[in-house]
Amino acid sequence: MSLVTTPALGATPSNSSTSNNPFDPAFARFANDVLKQWNVPGISLAVVDGGQIYSQGYGFATLPDTAVTPDTLFYAGSTTKAFTAATLAHLIDSNNYTALSKRWSTPISSIIHDDFVLQDAWSTAHITLEDAAVHRTGMPRHDYSWAKQVQGRSATPRDVVRNFRNLPQNAEPRTRFQYCNLMYVTLSYVIEFLTEKPLQDAMRDVIWGPLQMDATFSSLEEAKKASQHLASGYRWDEDGHKFIEAAFEETRPFSGAGFVISNARDYAKWVKCLLQEEAPFSKATHEDIRTPRIIDSEDPNTVGDISLYGLAWDRTVAHGQVVINHSGTETAYGSQVFWLPDIKFGVVAFANAADTANSAAQVLIWELIENKLQVPSADRYNINDRLKPKPDDGSGSDPEDPDDELFPDRPKVPLPSPVKMSDLAGFYHHAGYGTIYLTEQQQGNQTILSADRGEMVEQHGLRLHHVSGNFWNIHVVDSTNSTEAYWAGEFKIGVDGKPTALEVRFSPPGTEADEAPVIYSSIE
Repeated sequence: MSLVTTPALGATPSNSSTSNNPFDPAFARFANDVLKQWNVPGISLAVVDGGQIYSQGYGFATLPDTAVTPDTLFYAGSTTKAFTAATLAHLIDSNNYTALSKRWSTPISSIIHDDFVLQDAWSTAHITLEDAAVHRTGMPRHDYSWAKQVQGRSATPRDVVRNFRNLPQNAEPRTRFQYCNLMYVTLSYVIEFLTEKPLQDAMRDVIWGPLQMDATFSSLEEAKKASQHLASGYRWDEDGHKFIEAAFEETRPFSGAGFVISNARDYAKWVKCLLQEEAPFSKATHEDIRTPRIIDSEDPNTVGDISLYGLAWDRTVAHGQVVINHSGTETAYGSQVFWLPDIKFGVVAFANAADTANSAAQVLIWELIENKLQVPSADRYNINDRLKPKPDDGSGSDPEDPDDELFPDRPKVPLPSPVKMSDLAGFYHHAGYGTIYLTEQQQGNQTILSADRGEMVEQHGLRLHHVSGNFWNIHVVDSTNSTEAYWAGEFKIGVDGKPTALEVRFSPPGTEADEAPVIYSSIE
């Protein structure tokens, strides 16, 4: 993170001027400072306080001079999931669907039948709607298996669900929390199957229409046609000390896991509904939405007590208050939704920067929450410092060196690859993850192996750097060329000296694996 000065930041007028308005001049100064510190061009905020809604924009939606307003549209990312879960909760509560007679305990395969097949027969027969909603299916993320196209056409939620049979589970069902976007695509397909409508139409019928969320969309095409301005996303270039604009991405493939584009003003209506327990939901459905089902984390890393998870909402206790929240990220955007049910207070934030948007949003959200609770300065969480990257300890070693993390036992003098790099290039295939094409590429004064996967929903590139012997560091970059991850790669060599496969391990040794290893077979 850099403290480089960004362009002068301004705020749009709030839509309310009552004495309870939290967006006073002191907060404006604080917000602008936070945006500069975290290299975020702009942010849109809304506060729900009882029956009142206050909203404000700071900074820029599109550089150099289009200001953020409460009406500015942003990618909402995984905050979409709460709409998916609430829509399904509403369908269950309606008692209009015999297929949902077991309510949240309904096995998914009893609804969509052989479209839902996992590699474990018991899981196929017993995984329920609730298991999928609260991420306890035994299935890891598998985000990089998510294809935009299948057999030359746009992939549907059904296509995504049918690919589960090619993806390994890495845990027993109902034994641990493992966030899985693809399970929310599964719930999306269930909703579409039951209602015989596209998911966005079901959501509009159940939630967006009744709440008059007229600036909430499910595709880039819709958002671009809207009267509201769609914020551009940016990545901060530390070397050039400048923002680099990211291309807009289509959201429809994300389905109920993350296809929403909306604004702070519309999301405030959503949060107000949840806080006031208003229509379109029954009292029972509101209780369903608020009920946690599984321990998310026993080790709070920022604030509050242990974290629980329910229907696409995290729940913790902070400063003696129940805090319900969920975040969302897209390539160059972040979103945060927080609500405190006991005091009927909520905050929504949307920002437009890769990597740091949600950090800036959390700092501002907790400032608003702690101001509301009148928490003394000495007792505040100081989120800004907690979220800052750890400084170099001066030891001379880099604790975040990916080679050290991925290959702690590698020799000090690397062993040469037993196979020429040119012979490692070529096509590799996995039934669930598709086909990658590795080519030699010059990167500075180094030759690496490279593959680009623009055909995937999570567009990414793979940059393979030799470590030692058959082992390679796989540097994963997103569409803005920002680092997403580092994976361990190992080429398998046949008796004839030719590569037979590339095994990819997604987690460093000694850590709790968040993915099962994937083996791509070499193909001619």
